Amino acid sequence: MKIDEAEELDRVLTNLQNLSNIEGAAIITRNGILIKSTLPQDIDGQKFAAMSASMVGASETAAALMKSFAKRIIIEIERGKILALGAGPKAILVVSVDERTDIEKLTQELEKHRKDIMKIFK
Repeated sequence: MKIDEAEELDRVLTNLQNLSNIEGAAIITRNGILIKSTLPQDIDGQKFAAMSASMVGASETAAALMKSFAKRIIIEIERGKILALGAGPKAILVVSVDERTDIEKLTQELEKHRKDIMKIFK
């Protein structure tokens, strides 16, 4: 990864962390490799990336079988939610949020960051 790409991805993650209720964020490759993250220290970033990529890939395949596409994947967990969005053919954006988060409002914000990630990797 080029230095300017790494700096741009750091900027995206910093902006994401400034959004309310975001507990952690990761930018990963579609084959499950962690590129950059602001995940909590107790989270194994590489395992999180691998499982997130599998989840997104399976969801996109299921949506394609329905002749549609997956806009976002939401997993409800005990203390909040995990959201994943495809960020072009090379990357996935995944965030963890607390249970108070307005998902529709957050999705609008994530869409901006998703587009920034797509520009970085084109």
